Amino acid sequence: MDKTYLLFSKMRVHNANAASSAYTIGVPAMTAWTGFMYALERYVKKQRKLEKVEFTGIAVSYHECELQTYRLDVDRTHIIGYAKPPKLKGKKGEIQAASFIEEARCHMCVSLLIELEGVNGMNEKMLLNAVRERMPRMKAAGGDIWTKFDEKNLTVHYVRDEKSMYKVRARLMCGTILRERTDLIQPTEEHDALDCLMDIQRVVYKKFVEEQENSKKKVVRWESSKFIDKGWLVPITVGFCDLSGPTDKLEGQRDYDYEHHFVEPIVTVGEFRMPHRFNTLDEMMWRYDYDEVNGLYLCKQTVQ
Repeated sequence: MDKTYLLFSKMRVHNANAASSAYTIGVPAMTAWTGFMYALERYVKKQRKLEKVEFTGIAVSYHECELQTYRLDVDRTHIIGYAKPPKLKGKKGEIQAASFIEEARCHMCVSLLIELEGVNGMNEKMLLNAVRERMPRMKAAGGDIWTKFDEKNLTVHYVRDEKSMYKVRARLMCGTILRERTDLIQPTEEHDALDCLMDIQRVVYKKFVEEQENSKKKVVRWESSKFIDKGWLVPITVGFCDLSGPTDKLEGQRDYDYEHHFVEPIVTVGEFRMPHRFNTLDEMMWRYDYDEVNGLYLCKQTVQ
């Protein structure tokens, strides 16, 4: 159980990217958080005496997530935020010029738990100083970090037994952590993975008409049901599938030092759980995984 963790407590992020793929909006994709971890690790490893430090996994506990939407005055319809709000006219607030480029954003309060290797009592203070120095200049999931980190909300924890594990887990309360549930969308002969994903999101309403006693009036009652009753299940983006392989150098590509690929996002199912429902910290951790044969760049939870 000997593990070392870096904990960011109650970090506030403003205007984070809530569009995790072309058709999912909500909390940021896990690739955004692993990317944040990797960018921070690259900076830390450049520091003297921290060259051997590695960040090997990350868990995210969501305390708050406020999706930015725009509500029209004429009705209760909420629309996703745009860089330019729709232009209204008249007393009824009719839309004169609608914005057509969605820019889903959210404000969040999260706690991040990063698994470390190569950290001990000799270089712990140097690691904390390097992270504090870097954080004001970093983005998290495309959003601005509004938290100033000190010795209370940026800490290193050495987990040696269950008691120390419980202390770290308690610091992630009260939040919810994503648990990968790809097991719910395994294809069968009758349904493929997309059918299973749609079934999980589907809510079925049934109408019941009941006759009242001593009266001719009928009462209409509606009941809703889900494909899976238990659990807070949501679609999440966990990586990318390579569609083209490495291409030739393209004008305007992000970085000319690395290969350029055309990819599409991979969407699966995740379940929000309270931290106390995880038996170990390893179960919360998301790690990189590369499937070279199938061209999959994934973030996975390796401990089930």
